[in-house]
Amino acid sequence: MKFANFFFILLLPLQMLSAANISFYVQQESSSIYYGDTINARLVLKTAGAKLPTPSTPTASNPDNSCSIQISEASFSQSRNVQIINGKRTVSSNISYIWDASISPNSTNDVKNISFEVIVGGKTYTARLEPVTIIPPSVVSPFVQVELSSDKTNVICE
Repeated sequence: MKFANFFFILLLPLQMLSAANISFYVQQESSSIYYGDTINARLVLKTAGAKLPTPSTPTASNPDNSCSIQISEASFSQSRNVQIINGKRTVSSNISYIWDASISPNSTNDVKNISFEVIVGGKTYTARLEPVTIIPPSVVSPFVQVELSSDKTNVICE
């Protein structure tokens, strides 16, 4: 009887280890933006398999204060896939938490070294934003000024 209890105690942590197939990554909109614009990024925490403990809200690390970062509330998604191959049925499930982040540069310096951390079940997961090139405001305007004049039948560009 003692051996059966010992086996059960060992089995529970091994199941928890197999459920730790968790990934945390960033999908960013672009790798360059004009100064004054905002880059949007999506933070995705995903697991394949067992239940996912409720994660903490991600925190952003911005060591050089090159930008301001706002993170939205999480949205939750769960999917289940069933496949039958050669008569064998396999079921897989995915659980995801998704946050949207808005990143606004504070200067014309490139945005580098931005990382996000989330804690799930006592373990910390980190995802890094790729460097973002900031295009400074141009002295020369990209617009052309055209003067139009017209009468009832003709339009003349000058």
